[in-house]
Amino acid sequence: MLKETITKLFLPLFAFFILVIGMSLLNLIIPIKLEEIGYSIKDVGYVAAFYFTGMLTAAFITEKMIRKLGFINSYIILAAIFAIAVFFHSFSINIALWVILRLIVGFTIAALFIVVEGWCMVLSSPKNFARVMALYHIGYYGAYSFGQLSLDFMSINASWLFYLISVLGLISIIPLKFIKNFQINFSDFKPLKLSVLFKRSPAAFVATFIAGMNTSVIYSLLPVYLNGTVSTNDVGSLMFLTIFCAMLLQYPIGKISDTIDKKIVLLALCVLQIVVTLNIFFINPSSIFVLKLLLACLGGVCYTIYPLSLSILCEAVESNKIVAATQSIILVNGIGSILGPIIAPLFVFTGTQKGIFLFLATIAFICIPYTLWIMKYGNSLEKDISLG
Repeated sequence: MLKETITKLFLPLFAFFILVIGMSLLNLIIPIKLEEIGYSIKDVGYVAAFYFTGMLTAAFITEKMIRKLGFINSYIILAAIFAIAVFFHSFSINIALWVILRLIVGFTIAALFIVVEGWCMVLSSPKNFARVMALYHIGYYGAYSFGQLSLDFMSINASWLFYLISVLGLISIIPLKFIKNFQINFSDFKPLKLSVLFKRSPAAFVATFIAGMNTSVIYSLLPVYLNGTVSTNDVGSLMFLTIFCAMLLQYPIGKISDTIDKKIVLLALCVLQIVVTLNIFFINPSSIFVLKLLLACLGGVCYTIYPLSLSILCEAVESNKIVAATQSIILVNGIGSILGPIIAPLFVFTGTQKGIFLFLATIAFICIPYTLWIMKYGNSLEKDISLG
């Protein structure tokens, strides 16, 4: 059954991972280029916020698009818009223009996520869904880390980088031409109200919000810190290491969370996040080996909180409501992703940009007493809440 599902999903996932390589490279060079021409980390954060605003917008629109056009046509249109928006980046390094383009790119990327993950959901069964999504995330992080590493072999100032990323978006359309279109019944895809979701699983709600801030800050602002700490040629390999270790720890953390209370795992991840980020903030490692070790831990910790929050959510809702709850939790993650790059620069009060690690430590610290409170009183809060 799993082999049959993977066979059906091979072409759409292969296509998407081609685009992810380009997306990863784009997300890396944007903050570095802005920082190198003199924009502050606050400006970089604002540009990133518009990117994640576009992603949030997609959560309200993509379902209607899939209803009307189907998965294949939706993907083709979104990938084409992505390619065009990336191409326009090459015209000028103008922050006003890039804000608009990042908004568009953010929308297309999030919409493509919804299309591809919905595709996986439709073609998999309850018995193999978890394994399908695990393979999907391994492939995604593998493609994303490869895109980060590829910068080591290119010049950050080369204008053709945008052409390359645009071409990758267009190439990703080709495999879909060999797939027959199909339709799906969307009767169970209505998202839940966020207030209901919070009452049903407050731990998942807050963990997802923090995960959104974590990942958006790492994607958007960590390259700026690294560009001021090491040579530009090393930024790609360090970002590759961060994302690659996130991929490696997905399965082990998932396996641990299946054997003990998931909220205990969440507490442990928050503590580890504080330890790692404060080490970077206070020690400011000059040794490249120590920096690599800390970044590897950072990626492994920060990028496992979101899938863990989904697992916590799945325990709190009925099986026939998981899809609806997941759609709503994506909105929470999106809101956190928007706020992260806006708030984190407020913690930067030195020229090294290392204040972003103090921000990451702070949000993890806030999560700890909240999670302890939920562990003590959560059952009495959740048991009488209906999802409707």
